[in-house]
Amino acid sequence: MKKRVKLLVSVLVSFSIILLLALFCFINNGCNTRKDQVIFCQDLLRFNVVGDYKTIQYRINVPFLCKHADHLIQYQGSDNDAFDKIITETPVWYDYEDEKKGQVYGVADGYILGFAGIVFNISDLEDGDCLKVNSFDFKVDDEIVEVELDEDLIYTHWKGTQEERPFVPINSIIMNYHGCGLTRKMGMQFEYKVTEDNVQIEGFEFSKYISIEKATVKINGGKAINFSKAFPVKLNKDDILAVVIDKISYDDNGGYADYNTNYILYWHRDGEEVKGDSNYIGLLGIGSPAEFTLYLYSRGIE
Repeated sequence: MKKRVKLLVSVLVSFSIILLLALFCFINNGCNTRKDQVIFCQDLLRFNVVGDYKTIQYRINVPFLCKHADHLIQYQGSDNDAFDKIITETPVWYDYEDEKKGQVYGVADGYILGFAGIVFNISDLEDGDCLKVNSFDFKVDDEIVEVELDEDLIYTHWKGTQEERPFVPINSIIMNYHGCGLTRKMGMQFEYKVTEDNVQIEGFEFSKYISIEKATVKINGGKAINFSKAFPVKLNKDDILAVVIDKISYDDNGGYADYNTNYILYWHRDGEEVKGDSNYIGLLGIGSPAEFTLYLYSRGIE
């Protein structure tokens, strides 16, 4: 009887140990999975661009968060075959504070920021072609992950009539890549040199996502004119128009989103209809760690 009891106790103890080990492995594995999870932030991607015919390629950056910069992330495709056919490169990189030292910049609560890049070539597109993408597939380590966008990514190809425009852009910002994040006080400057007489500038704006809150206009480096009172203005050959933007507003993602849109200068000659000259701008910002923590909480990320 005692032998049976001892045997039963031994079996129960062994079973308990196995159960505890299994539970520990499950919990530990679960924690590691959570810790090493790649979290795509597709809600921070905004891309609606009318292409500049002089540009050869464009880059899309899909932001993601993770704890360690050692994941194997490979682009698998999108829901648009025509788009996938013109992709030339799909680089993946992490945001380094100091690339020489290999220090990864932490955005909040131990998370680091990475980007799954998608580069596509537009040189063979026809005038008026429009590409729309709603989702991407990535292979993350050994798992296929579908990344469905909040809104369609849209690229419209427009060869345009830039040869006919009566001005040339000079010292205009094309890309403002994030450092400490997008702030509402930007100091962006767009300059144009007029190449003909009697050209009337009607206005300046961003086509989507970004609105101008405070700006000034200068003609030939003269006195700053309030943006709301500067247009329309008639200019002649060799005049230089500068639009200096000091404050912007953006959609409900605050200063975190990767905004890809156009800036447009509206103009016309005497007797012509108003035309718009458009070019691409990319603005990407990740706020301070304290601010970005709020974004994590809004996503339910702990």
